[in-house]
Amino acid sequence: SMVDGNVDNTKLKTKMKLETLVIMSKYPEAGYSKTRLGESIGFENSADIAKAFLDDLILTYQDKYNIVVGGPAEDTEKFLENYPTLTYVGSKGSVHVQMRNAIKYAFSQNLNSNKVLAINADLPTLKQKNISDIFESLNDYGFVIQNTNRNKFGLIGMNKEYSKKYTWGLPFDTSEDWPKIIDMGISFLKRTLVKQKPYTKWIRDPLRDLDTLKDMKELYPDISKSDFPATFNLVKKYVSDN
Repeated sequence: SMVDGNVDNTKLKTKMKLETLVIMSKYPEAGYSKTRLGESIGFENSADIAKAFLDDLILTYQDKYNIVVGGPAEDTEKFLENYPTLTYVGSKGSVHVQMRNAIKYAFSQNLNSNKVLAINADLPTLKQKNISDIFESLNDYGFVIQNTNRNKFGLIGMNKEYSKKYTWGLPFDTSEDWPKIIDMGISFLKRTLVKQKPYTKWIRDPLRDLDTLKDMKELYPDISKSDFPATFNLVKKYVSDN
């Protein structure tokens, strides 16, 4: 808002959020996103579920945190066209590279976050309390990590202080063996932060992602209707149909 031709900084200050939620997602399109699920329920339908995940996350968290979506470079135009107000960071390369660049953007002067949490979009049992607890724990830890039951990347959180020391070189690719990565990360931190308290928090209880019809049936009772309203309604339909 303008005041006598000058920007009213008091309003701007209250709007600036220091915590950023990075959502890792492809553009939800039939035959492109959630294809494994699409083999069971049809590609149009699985793309609708991918879209519901993304829309629910944006709706649930946009008032609390800055939202950045990270994904493939080739999805940039579609995201800009269909989500015009969204901050999208598209990158060439692996999911690891896409995530790294989205996190880097969140810490850059563009957003100047003090804490960033990157999550995969398809974790329907991740509740608001889990997210706020992780942001809270980033006061004590530099780095928080949690994998999925398929040993894939689930979430990674870090604070600004840690991000400056982070080499960005750890191979966070989906095919990697997570415990090995954690050990590498911890030994790297021990070398660089000997005098500080333990800096890495590994949440060992794996997150559940939704990739198959079986997942859908198993996860349905735990999907929060308030956090994921559109996803909940779609999943409910398939669970009752099958």
